[in-house]
Amino acid sequence: MEKAFEHFSKQLGCITGFGGVNNTLLIENLKIDGTFIKHMATVSGRNRIEVRPFDSNNLKVILDECTKSGLSAYIASKTTIVVSAPQIDNEDKVRVEKQIKKMAEETKITIRNVRRKFNIGDETTKGYISKVEKLVTDKLTILASL
Repeated sequence: MEKAFEHFSKQLGCITGFGGVNNTLLIENLKIDGTFIKHMATVSGRNRIEVRPFDSNNLKVILDECTKSGLSAYIASKTTIVVSAPQIDNEDKVRVEKQIKKMAEETKITIRNVRRKFNIGDETTKGYISKVEKLVTDKLTILASL
């Protein structure tokens, strides 16, 4: 149950690149040829995310992957890429809200299945489900305020 909750929490953390608020998870979890960008470069920053590849030959590849993922990215220097997420509009808000609710429901189902499989008490399950619901409520409140 803990792993399901942690996975959901990490997924939800990736959905923060809207409204001018960026998160390094937006970039760190992108893959290039099966390798996460976080294993190819250092990723840092809050308002302006900077990606510094360990190998400068990967600069163009990382830039292309970020652009392909819908992020605004440009080469700032010979060793740095600057990335930001585009502003979110109302249509995107609705889509993101649906995705958040879908992910939450899938997590709740996983938690219930673990309870059934391992015969875990109902109170533990309710605790994790309430944590999921609180995260969803918090994220949807942020989304609505944009």
